[in-house]
Amino acid sequence: DKPIFNNLVVGKDNFEFKHLTNDVDYLRLSSFYSSNTNIAVATKFLLSVKDSIHAPNLIVDVRNNSGGGFRTSQQFINFLCRYKGKVFILQNEKTASNAEKFTVRLKDNRNVTTLGETTVGTLTYGSNYGKTLSFPNHKFYFYPTDSSDKIDFKYENVGIIPQVILNSFTED
Repeated sequence: DKPIFNNLVVGKDNFEFKHLTNDVDYLRLSSFYSSNTNIAVATKFLLSVKDSIHAPNLIVDVRNNSGGGFRTSQQFINFLCRYKGKVFILQNEKTASNAEKFTVRLKDNRNVTTLGETTVGTLTYGSNYGKTLSFPNHKFYFYPTDSSDKIDFKYENVGIIPQVILNSFTED
């Protein structure tokens, strides 16, 4: 069996920042979950690191980020849109939902390059009702979703193809 390099092993924290070299900084964003707690953690994290992110190249890692909502991700989008250096977004086959929306909002900026694998392709449907409904026989359940997003619909069930495809079975 060949090792698979695309999966991201993370600890308990959803957010991480590292200076890799003088020319490269690394920002891992593992969850855009929209709970008040995660939003507060994300905001505190960004405020604590934003003045330290100044290398000419920034790797933003959203591999395995299953999404959440713009209440969490928008602050990172705003920060990255103002970032003066080059941004490299790492994505994989487990990048989904709002993490995909995050990538779409940034990928066409002149200083952004996407790398990795095609994402899941679950951008447009939200679980905004927050409940599961059961059928009268209680053998089947229904989880209602909704969608009002026309911008991202072209990626639904297709995913976002990265500008630079990395092979998950090599050390790319």
